[in-house]
Amino acid sequence: MCRHESRLTHPWHGRLGGTPGGAGTSLANRFSSVSQRLYQLFLLNICLQMFDGIATYEGVRLHWSEGNPLLLNLMPYLGLGTTLLLFKAKACGFLLLLRRLDARPLVCESMVVLAAVYTFFSFIPWMTRLLSLVTI
Repeated sequence: MCRHESRLTHPWHGRLGGTPGGAGTSLANRFSSVSQRLYQLFLLNICLQMFDGIATYEGVRLHWSEGNPLLLNLMPYLGLGTTLLLFKAKACGFLLLLRRLDARPLVCESMVVLAAVYTFFSFIPWMTRLLSLVTI
């Protein structure tokens, strides 16, 4: 998936082992595919954050409860929109920092875990509730 082999960490160390257009080129393609995968995970996580913010905003407006106690306790003081905007900006900033660490170990795995957590604890519950409003 997003694993880096230790011998591939820095192409300028001379460990690519090949002539121009040979093995080095395929290793460069591997780095490119890892970077592309990380970019896709970054976009997925940003979309999940946006969905969570919009769904939370609409859900609280429909008098459904917020599951995050920290958000729930700050909403009366800062307001619904401001609280969600601050927390989602923080989450997106964290994702941007992770994206900038692309060559480090466990960055891709962290993005996968974050996407899974937001899928199971935000996307699925909110979609279930929102789809319950649809009458057939």
